[in-house]
Amino acid sequence: MSEQDTSSDQHPEIPETKKEPDKTFWKAFGLRFTISVVAVLIAACIAPSIHFDNEDVARFGLAAATLTLFIFIDLLIYLFAYKEELSGFIFKIINTIKIFILKAWQKINSIKKFLKVFGIFIGILLLIATEIFLIHKTYEGFSNHAAEIRNLPDGFNFSLKSDELSKIQDIRFNTFLYAIGALILAALPALFFAKKIKSTLEKHILPTFVLTVIIGGILAFLIPTFLYNYGFIGDTKDLTTALLGVTGGVVALFSLIKSHQKSELEREQLEVQKQKDNRDHIRQLHNSYSDRFDKAVAELNSGNTKVAFAAVYKLIHLADEWLNYSDLVNIQTDYEKLKKKAVEEIQTIINVLCKYIRTMPRNYTEEDLKNIDSLPKNTRETLNEEAEIRRLIFSEISDRLSRSTVDSHIEEEMLSKGKEIPILQGTWSNFKFSFSQAPIFYPLVNLTIENSDFKGATFYPSSLLININFHGETDFSYSNFINKPSFYYLKFYDFARFTNVDFRQGAQFRHVIFCSLTAFSASRFRQSTTFLDCTFWGGALFLETKFRCPSEFKNVKFKKLTLFNKSIFKNDASFESVEALNTVSFRESKFMNTADFYKIGSVKKISFHRSQFHGKFMINYILNFHSADFKSALFSCKEIHTFGSGEYLTDSKRLFYSGFSQVTLKNNSATYTYTIPPYAQIFDPDSWDEQNKEYTSVSAPAKPIDKFDNQGKTPSK
Repeated sequence: MSEQDTSSDQHPEIPETKKEPDKTFWKAFGLRFTISVVAVLIAACIAPSIHFDNEDVARFGLAAATLTLFIFIDLLIYLFAYKEELSGFIFKIINTIKIFILKAWQKINSIKKFLKVFGIFIGILLLIATEIFLIHKTYEGFSNHAAEIRNLPDGFNFSLKSDELSKIQDIRFNTFLYAIGALILAALPALFFAKKIKSTLEKHILPTFVLTVIIGGILAFLIPTFLYNYGFIGDTKDLTTALLGVTGGVVALFSLIKSHQKSELEREQLEVQKQKDNRDHIRQLHNSYSDRFDKAVAELNSGNTKVAFAAVYKLIHLADEWLNYSDLVNIQTDYEKLKKKAVEEIQTIINVLCKYIRTMPRNYTEEDLKNIDSLPKNTRETLNEEAEIRRLIFSEISDRLSRSTVDSHIEEEMLSKGKEIPILQGTWSNFKFSFSQAPIFYPLVNLTIENSDFKGATFYPSSLLININFHGETDFSYSNFINKPSFYYLKFYDFARFTNVDFRQGAQFRHVIFCSLTAFSASRFRQSTTFLDCTFWGGALFLETKFRCPSEFKNVKFKKLTLFNKSIFKNDASFESVEALNTVSFRESKFMNTADFYKIGSVKKISFHRSQFHGKFMINYILNFHSADFKSALFSCKEIHTFGSGEYLTDSKRLFYSGFSQVTLKNNSATYTYTIPPYAQIFDPDSWDEQNKEYTSVSAPAKPIDKFDNQGKTPSK
């Protein structure tokens, strides 16, 4: 290959492209030419009407105007044609100016102190120079005026207009302006010391008053004499009288100011005294309240039930009197302080009453409260009196708490529409009530309880909870119910917490309404439990709850999400006529005995995901299984489960309908074939492997089948 060829390979030729003409240049040229022609035509029309006396001036003016117009037009064209280049150029100019200003300011900032001193010095010099100039011009005006007056002929009539009189009046006017300017300029520095001057005058009001009178009297004689000597006035009597009148006015003004200051001082002293009296009154009330409080607390804990009963009223009335703090003060600062004090004192009284409820009755034990009926008669009567004191405390607190302003029917309608129930707050609604670890050995009936804490409380056999409205958060967590509690006609307007509660004898919830979220998680129901005609408007949580004895949910309404996840039903569980507008989940729950959902009612969606049914499972076929989740649910192979009714019974007639599946389990020598919901499984409850924590005999998940050909056949075993 030749050297020429190699060179051509290494440096391939770039094809030449034809350059297009610069459109921007020709566009700008066209605009220049057009505007120039228009400018010439306009000049030709205007030029004949313009006349100048000097031809050189005319030529120069026309040339300058033409040049200016051309530069302006050319700049506009350049801006239009090369706007990107021009904008960058302008930006550079602006940036340069900005940098220059910043650098100059930095240099000035370093000598700012010097410049400040220099500026003050120059200002003072200018002020002095101006003052000297004004004084000089004033003195010159007086001298000129005196000379003009002396040069007037005898018998000159000042009432007629003349050149001499006009000249004299001009001198007087100018002299007056110079004099006023000199006075104002002389008083100008006083502005910088106004506060100090004011403070000095207030401290030395009497010397200032006397000095003003003396100076006013002296000036009343000197000023007229001075003006008379320079011919500004004739007779001095009228001016002297006027100046003395002005001085008298100043004296009267000082007297008025002094009188006003005295009046203000007296008013302030009166207000201070009034506030002092008010504070003394409040202090006396506080001392009185403190004495009454100490006495009432001592009586409450005296051990005498009659005295303690009266002490409750004393403490309640004392708290009510603290609520009237707003009538004692008029000043906002005192009002806020007293309000804070009142809130603290009322909460203290409430704490004392709650502490009394939390205290075990004197000379009684837990065993006594568990067996009240077995106590001697006199001991039982004393305990009843003690119970009356505690019920009185609950009753008095109840009268001062919130209440609904509508009846129960309207409340239900509002809850169904997602609206808030209108609540009228009581005078004690914003306080906290702690009954934690309290011994409740008496019935609580027809009450309102708010912001209450029953955590760890013990409810003995004689306790009842009937017809109570709970407002604010209610906490029964870790409580102990010795006997089977009866919760009748209760209403929880806000969050209700029954977590980790030990229902030793089970529980009865009848006609209970939960308006907000309710939690029974991790609680234990040791005996039979019934939820009858209850409504859960908020979510219901029964997470990891243990039902050790038969449990029944009948005519219960779950309006929102309800979770029984990981709960254990060790005995029969019955869900009858349940209405659920949202999901009810039994995920990973265990039913050790019969799980009766046969008459469950209307449920939007139900989930038995990974649940275990060791006993018989019954559910009605009318349930829409497309909204039910049986995935990985385990059904015992030793029980016959019911999934339908009528002609669709799947336990005896073995009829199948759309959505069900058939599954077979081989266990040792036996084979079990069942019809169960899709994705569910059959297992042998006796195949538990303790070491691996799993069941060893479990069928495969049932595959969904729409139709079976062996309808009517019985399963083989």
